[in-house]
Amino acid sequence: MTTIGLVVCANLVLVFLSLTSELPNREYHVLLGLEIVALVFITIYSFLPHKELRFIIYAIPIFNLVAAYFWSYVEHRLCICRDKRTVRELSSKEKNVENLNKRWRETSAFVYWVCRVAVLLCYASLFVNLCVSIGLLYVSSYNYPGGEAITRLNNWPGLSERRDVHVYISNLAAQTGVSRFQQVNDHWIYNKTEKIDNDVRALVEGPFTHLILEASKDVLSGRVEAFHQLFTVKSFSGITYNPEGSLWKKLKILIKPALVTYERVARP
Repeated sequence: MTTIGLVVCANLVLVFLSLTSELPNREYHVLLGLEIVALVFITIYSFLPHKELRFIIYAIPIFNLVAAYFWSYVEHRLCICRDKRTVRELSSKEKNVENLNKRWRETSAFVYWVCRVAVLLCYASLFVNLCVSIGLLYVSSYNYPGGEAITRLNNWPGLSERRDVHVYISNLAAQTGVSRFQQVNDHWIYNKTEKIDNDVRALVEGPFTHLILEASKDVLSGRVEAFHQLFTVKSFSGITYNPEGSLWKKLKILIKPALVTYERVARP
């Protein structure tokens, strides 16, 4: 998101500098061509009914290059605006010194403030990106309840040595982290049969010793004595905004139970 903001700002500022005769060098024109190609690439893919970020991920490095060049360019222009001696040295090498000095007097003050604001926006974007990244990192840690559930079950005390374990994995668990890489116990059976997580009879009378069920569709809760609950796994549910709360409590990340793990009660 911050890269997009920098790219938009880069195009606006560099176009302005071009109009004020503060022309960017040839590198910018090359990057501008690459940016146009990337935008055309994204536009073509936008017509697809099914859209995913991985389809256009190849264009992101180009936008990063444009943003990086923009930042470097405005930092350089800001240094020139601050150092009057640099301007004198540059003007002494020009054939038409009077025209250069006239152009400088007309544009330097405004260009200086444009570059200064642009640099402040660049550093602000880093801070915003850091805050957003930390927030997304925290949220993403709750996005894979299936992976957490199967990991906890694999490491449950005294369970890994058993050879009669038959784990039923619900659809939600399979979609949120349960994979072949986590089937670490070769003597266990990991069962992903579909459309039986709502069938109490199939779950109770089946060969399953452990169940990983979706919490919102838990058909065993408080109704079946054949299984007892081992643990629940929570996942990200949403973000709420409270305008009346304090500054640090206005935004609240909601976490709710996503999966419930059961173990069959030993028969007497």
